[in-house]
Amino acid sequence: KATVSVLYWHPNSKMKVIHKIGIGFAVGCVGDATGQYLTKREIDSRRTALWGLGVASLQVPLFHVWFGFLHKSGFTVTSGVWYQRLLKGARVTALESMTIGPAYLLIINVYASLIINNGLFSDSPIQTATDSIKSRWVPSVKTAYCCVAPAQVISHAFVPPQFKVLYLNVISALWNILLSGLMCDTKDTVQAQDPPVQTQQIHLLNEAIG
Repeated sequence: KATVSVLYWHPNSKMKVIHKIGIGFAVGCVGDATGQYLTKREIDSRRTALWGLGVASLQVPLFHVWFGFLHKSGFTVTSGVWYQRLLKGARVTALESMTIGPAYLLIINVYASLIINNGLFSDSPIQTATDSIKSRWVPSVKTAYCCVAPAQVISHAFVPPQFKVLYLNVISALWNILLSGLMCDTKDTVQAQDPPVQTQQIHLLNEAIG
């Protein structure tokens, strides 16, 4: 049988997409909150909720389709001696690392810069997103190559189907600890860069009155 994952699509999985989205939200929230705790910052619940929402609405549906494509295209590692499974797992991981991986990191980068970091309310949202891509996308891709790719090779090649769910959920939570830290500003930074819209409106009103 092909491998089964709660977070991603599989033809034998009975879990509905909405359930996967819910689990993705929980994993994203746990990862971001843990990352903030480990860096000894006050946990920003708004950032955590928005990060979980981004993982649930972007990562889960995207990889739902991606893993379906892999299965239908015959890329699933199902048999063979250890070195054959290792080569097949490396091949699938290389394909992910050159296609869906960087694409997802680009999408979540733009989401984080505009929504979580309040770039949508800046003078130039497009420029804000572009600057974020230039400064954060490449480091996130490099980190994924170093951390996620080896874990994915192991998953594809060696992790038994009955342990896939636990393994991938743990890896996803650990990855979100790193990724949210790379993509999201701290609470103090966001407040310093982007004052609330209401405060800006009051300031403009005072200028008009004065």
